[in-house]
Amino acid sequence: MLLRLYRDESGFIISAELVLILVLLVIGLTVALTALRDALIGELAGTANALNRLDQSYRIPAVVGRNGSMTAGSFFTDVLPPPIGQVQAVEVPPQYERCIQVGGTVLP
Repeated sequence: MLLRLYRDESGFIISAELVLILVLLVIGLTVALTALRDALIGELAGTANALNRLDQSYRIPAVVGRNGSMTAGSFFTDVLPPPIGQVQAVEVPPQYERCIQVGGTVLP
């Protein structure tokens, strides 16, 4: 019985065709997923560039009431970063590595 099973070739052609089809499917999926990855990276880079270029500057003028009451104004000027590929290294003194700058005054 084992010898008859060893010599049986009735399903050989079908299994060889299945292997060929599966290999082609794997190659096709690999190419498709690579193209999808590249397209997704391109779209995300475009979105990141658009968000990077948003200007978040604002200015609120001071308000003076009739009875002499006053509210100070406020402002913030957003500085756009340099274009990608033109980033310049700026050396920061050690005492200013962790600070907040408000209106030109450095707060530790």
